[in-house]
Amino acid sequence: MKKGKTIFDFTINADMRQVEAVIQNYLAANNFKHESRPNANYYAFNDPVISGKRGFEYYINGNNVRIVAYIGTFEKPMDLDGFVGALPKQAYRNALDVLFDEIRKLDNNAGNMAGSPCATNANMNANMNANMNANMNPQQGMPANTINTFVDEATKKKEKWVMIGFVVSVLGLLLSFTGASYGIAILVVEVLCAVQGLKTSKKGFAIATLALVAISLIIIVVEILMLL
Repeated sequence: MKKGKTIFDFTINADMRQVEAVIQNYLAANNFKHESRPNANYYAFNDPVISGKRGFEYYINGNNVRIVAYIGTFEKPMDLDGFVGALPKQAYRNALDVLFDEIRKLDNNAGNMAGSPCATNANMNANMNANMNANMNPQQGMPANTINTFVDEATKKKEKWVMIGFVVSVLGLLLSFTGASYGIAILVVEVLCAVQGLKTSKKGFAIATLALVAISLIIIVVEILMLL
């Protein structure tokens, strides 16, 4: 297992308050929690069944943004490269790509305004203010569109896991009629997948999964009692 942290460096021309707000939106939408560590701006996420533990740090110095990401904990990090733990690493990278795209959009928007040959200083300031006002949440002073992007992406992942749990639960029910079963561990995973979707558009599949798990358990218990 290769220990370490993966570092992503950006030089951004956009308003850094917006950049930090986008990062905070990402962390909130993906349920990262800030944890105190000496000399570190550290956020942690833990899903013990599906995604595992994820670490996230970010540091802003002038126009430079450094994002540090890894799986595991702050004390025992594992970088996002290599074959060991490839699936959770790639899943985390895919989630980070959504954040990086939003940061690049801010940078591109700032570059387009600064590079406009017809823009005077007054016009540039007016455009920047208008753009910030249009993209900022008036109550929180944060880019409103990015929180929706991150929440939508997180919801899609939950819905995907719900469908996986539903398919596995159907197969588990069919197996239970033959006297075979996946085992309690898989049934627990099915329940966790279903619970994630109770507040999404796949709520019906989530409830159906829970019902199928319950039926499978009843069948397994009855078969065990018949053997006694």
